[in-house]
Amino acid sequence: MNVTVTATDFQYAPSTIRDSAGQKVRLTFINNGKLMHEIIFKGVLEAAGDETGTKAEPGETNGANFTAPRAGTYTFLRTIPGHKEAGMVGQLVVQ
Repeated sequence: MNVTVTATDFQYAPSTIRDSAGQKVRLTFINNGKLMHEIIFKGVLEAAGDETGTKAEPGETNGANFTAPRAGTYTFLRTIPGHKEAGMVGQLVVQ
């Protein structure tokens, strides 16, 4: 599955991603904001620190690859304090 998430200052579009357990995900992350942004998926990897993601400078595009975990709802966010509360948060819904 190919997924594109675009970051602007304090939001992701889309903010919800749906996938199937075990599906390989190719993430394209586009930063259309004025600040460096990251997208970190919490709880997606059971090994290697329990997270995956990438970051991008303004105007930059980066990517990440991972396999969708078991069924459940997982959070993706920017980990800088206050940014999640300002809207830099979303959900990966795996069925």
